[in-house]
Amino acid sequence: MATEQEGVLPLKELQEAIQAGAADEEVLAKASKVLAEDPQDKEALQCKVVALLYCKRFEEALQVTGAELETFELENAYALYRLSRYEEALAALESSADKSREVLSEPLLDSFMEAQLT
Repeated sequence: MATEQEGVLPLKELQEAIQAGAADEEVLAKASKVLAEDPQDKEALQCKVVALLYCKRFEEALQVTGAELETFELENAYALYRLSRYEEALAALESSADKSREVLSEPLLDSFMEAQLT
């Protein structure tokens, strides 16, 4: 079983690699190392997805984003687009845009309704 100190080291290495502008393959390797120790690490997962996209490994990116679709909707749409799966990419973007509109419009709608009632 890994100690807390051992778990911190790969994350620190990942952060240092990103700050140093490391090659995408190196960032990918370090993110994978962090995820091997903590599969729930959201930052490492984000780094892995972006690194996969930069490395043009779109099928692999889809495998990762598929498991976390809510988190990676735009990355998923981009990978689909780069794989020439245009209709799926468009559907993914439209779904993402619909959700964004809902989130953005709810407070505005509440404010509008409140103004109408006073």
